[in-house]
Amino acid sequence: MNKKLVIKDMPLYSLVASLQSKNIDLIISGISPTEERQNLVAFSDIYHKSEMALLFDAKRNLIKDTKDLKGKVVGAQTGSTMETYLDDQKEFPDITVLSQDSNIQLIEHLKIGRIDAILLDFDQAIAFNRVSQDFAYLPIDTGNTYGFAIAMQKKDEALKKEINDILSQLKQDGTIDELKNKWVVKLETQIAEPEVSNTVSDTEPTVPDSETPYEHPATPDQNAIDPPGGGVESDEVMDLQSGTVTQLESSTQENNQPKTDTIAVEQPQ
Repeated sequence: MNKKLVIKDMPLYSLVASLQSKNIDLIISGISPTEERQNLVAFSDIYHKSEMALLFDAKRNLIKDTKDLKGKVVGAQTGSTMETYLDDQKEFPDITVLSQDSNIQLIEHLKIGRIDAILLDFDQAIAFNRVSQDFAYLPIDTGNTYGFAIAMQKKDEALKKEINDILSQLKQDGTIDELKNKWVVKLETQIAEPEVSNTVSDTEPTVPDSETPYEHPATPDQNAIDPPGGGVESDEVMDLQSGTVTQLESSTQENNQPKTDTIAVEQPQ
């Protein structure tokens, strides 16, 4: 696109408004084209599909299914698809929802026991699980997957076409599959199920059945993956998950004034 990429850190809930006010040109980072959002902004084609998962501290809580959330506090990112899902679903019995600007904030609350679980993107749950052996996760069947797309201003049809053409090319030449294999499939294959045990320790709860949530048994390699929500890599799909605004500055000039295109990056979903 012949643009200079500039990344700025912004909270998720402010991104759509920033796009509408033309402070940015695109939102890239695990944003889902929900019906409500499509009424406000336009979206590109889907470039990645995912599901949701509950992340929890296995030493404090053992969550086998949503029934175990009764009376619990569940965190979600403010403005995310996960927050909306928690508010809308009746399958979560008697829970309290705590919303925060970022998943990193929620992780800190989880560590100190202020919340019992976090509902977040499945791929992020895998990554957090890999970073800390204390974290386990449980996939949540929402009935359908949701997709990530790039958001732009509604009337910017030329930019939308250009982005869709680029996404199509990246799909055809295998670039997106390569990124998925690097950041998603690789992570999933490296996560092993814990060994089955018939005893329950006071500090290490175990579940002797197939519904046992994943918990990484090996020492995590901190350098192998950046914690989700900690930053944005402009050329890697699975790192576009951070609530960050990206600004693209054109290398050309019009009327001796630099033309600036702004791209925003959002955390799901």
